[in-house]
Amino acid sequence: MSQRLRQKRFRPAIIALEDRITPATHTWTDASSNNNNWSNPANWTAISGQDEPFVGETDASVVLTIDDASSDQNIQNLILDKLTFGNPGSFTLTLQTPLGIRSSALSPNINNISGTNTITNSTLNLSGTAANIRVGAGALTIASQITGSQGLIKEGEGDLVLTGANVYTGTTTVNAGFLQVNGPQPSSAIVLKGDSVLTGAGRVGAISTAGSASAISPGLRRGGASAAATLNTGSLTLTDGTFSPLIFSAANAADQLAVIGTVDLTNASLAPLRNGAAIAVGQSFTIISNNDGDAVVGTFKDLPQGSTLTVDGQLFKINYSGGDGNDVVLTAVDATTPLPPTPPPSSPTSDLSSKIVVGGSPDGKFKVVGQDGDAPFVSDPFTAFSNSSNVRSAVGDFNDDGSDDFVLATGPGVPTQVVIIDAKTGNVLATFNPFEATFTGGLFVAVGDIDKDGIPEVVVSPDEGGGPVIAVYSGAKLMAGEGDNAQIVRFIGIEGDPGFRGGARAALGDVNGDGKVDIVISAGVLGGPRIAIFDGSTVEFGTNSPKKLIGDFSAFEESARNGAFVSVGDVNNDKKADLVFGGGPTSGSRVRLFDAASLLGAGAFNNVDEIAAKAQLANFIAGDESLRGGVRVALKDYNSDGNADLITGSGSNEASKVRIYLANKLLTTPVGAPDFEVDPFGGAVLPNGVFVG
Repeated sequence: MSQRLRQKRFRPAIIALEDRITPATHTWTDASSNNNNWSNPANWTAISGQDEPFVGETDASVVLTIDDASSDQNIQNLILDKLTFGNPGSFTLTLQTPLGIRSSALSPNINNISGTNTITNSTLNLSGTAANIRVGAGALTIASQITGSQGLIKEGEGDLVLTGANVYTGTTTVNAGFLQVNGPQPSSAIVLKGDSVLTGAGRVGAISTAGSASAISPGLRRGGASAAATLNTGSLTLTDGTFSPLIFSAANAADQLAVIGTVDLTNASLAPLRNGAAIAVGQSFTIISNNDGDAVVGTFKDLPQGSTLTVDGQLFKINYSGGDGNDVVLTAVDATTPLPPTPPPSSPTSDLSSKIVVGGSPDGKFKVVGQDGDAPFVSDPFTAFSNSSNVRSAVGDFNDDGSDDFVLATGPGVPTQVVIIDAKTGNVLATFNPFEATFTGGLFVAVGDIDKDGIPEVVVSPDEGGGPVIAVYSGAKLMAGEGDNAQIVRFIGIEGDPGFRGGARAALGDVNGDGKVDIVISAGVLGGPRIAIFDGSTVEFGTNSPKKLIGDFSAFEESARNGAFVSVGDVNNDKKADLVFGGGPTSGSRVRLFDAASLLGAGAFNNVDEIAAKAQLANFIAGDESLRGGVRVALKDYNSDGNADLITGSGSNEASKVRIYLANKLLTTPVGAPDFEVDPFGGAVLPNGVFVG
């Protein structure tokens, strides 16, 4: 190297490791029109307004050290083993053609000792094994597109910022400091180790953690965060470390991870931060958008489904099945407001012991109808699901606190989900997804203590588009947090047609008086009004083929379609659960009530018309007989007199109504008008009707 070149402020250090002379590919375009050979020192002259550029050699391994930041430089067609930025100022290295970074024993291959430096333009090609990039202090921004089949290893406490549209395919391992990804690099997975932080608003191939000190905080964190950001990724596996999104009060927005693939949160911590004033109660923020169909695996450490956490002094509730059914959502809550509501101040004697849960509005909300003296009252709405689903419901005491809790299920249009809510506190006791995420036809739920352990089981069946499947979930296992794994049996409720996809509807009660809860099933959409009754004593042992108490029969004329709605309860106080049937959608609002003992003792029959004279207790129209939306039914002791009363919900595309027929009226002919009638949804015409449970 000439004495003249050594005196220049940009001093390349050249280390020969092997013979590699390819001068034709190492050229420099200077200020003139010449394209001179970079390996010939005689060709190098100063460019007007700039320092003299890098001087090339013919040696195999090349180390370029930039230790002066007075001006930027352009280079062309270099393959480097080591590139070092050593000045505490600011420097931009502009690539005229691709720059190669060749991993070697000269690690780190790119070393940002200090300063705020940038590599921009053209491409940066990684070759050899994984390139080691160390940012000891300051920040290094690589705006050039990174290419190659090798990976990248980030070391040092400083910031490495990637903004190019990168296409390199190797893994990006972060051992220390900050990695900020602001551009798309969908082919490279990120692995966080040690004391490392991933930030940014770009796209990566996947994210996983392998160190308890690692963290993920989407957004443009270097230099401060002014707005919420979304970091997109393939699968997300947080088996360690912390996810720390920032919630912005003024914009009602939050940082988010948008995931296409599996979301596994097992053993990770959640530590959100709030920017600005307190959030309005009820405001929800999706912090993980799970764009694949599968449910979230696991929960954040010490944050089970429905639990609360404090973010900068404000209480939030977490939901792992929010959004469209499988997103992680935080909702600001008021710690002083329980669910369900306390009775109105003007009704201090109101009784919620016989709660009726009412759904049907297409906003994921439900209401509670309770008793205020003799008359019913309707609560304010409460949110069961943060999506556009109507709610189907049942009740049962799952935590042995003397109060029936709410079992709520999604209707058509969203992935299926069941959630159990503590009626006294509003806390989520359990949640599960009974069917595959691709099924969005809705659910029906029923509750009863099948195994006699003191905790009721939950029976789930699909609505429109599903087979007549009956899935039974152990209440004890649900309370133990086993979720989907709490299923104890699954069987076909309406047999004989494997291709039937109209779903089924279930009801639970002791029909034969043996002290065991039996399961009564009705066919669903497009099916006839076919009824099957299964012996609960054979269900509790887990058989996939429980025995029937009687042969299947039709509750209405066989020509009727869209099945029937069914419920069971002891209306006449003979210690056996009587059966009530309501017309299905597109049928009239006809209700038929049958004495269980007489029905079971009638012998073989195909249609209840054959045994009506000896077994039918009531047969009437609940509502407007000119309408054809069907009628939803529930038998429960509304007035606490020991007898089951009938609750009906108005049919599809009808103005919302809940009607209450007390037991003594049901046993009187004709039944006549209901004892009570309430309008739970302001007269709204609901496409799927009003569901009562």
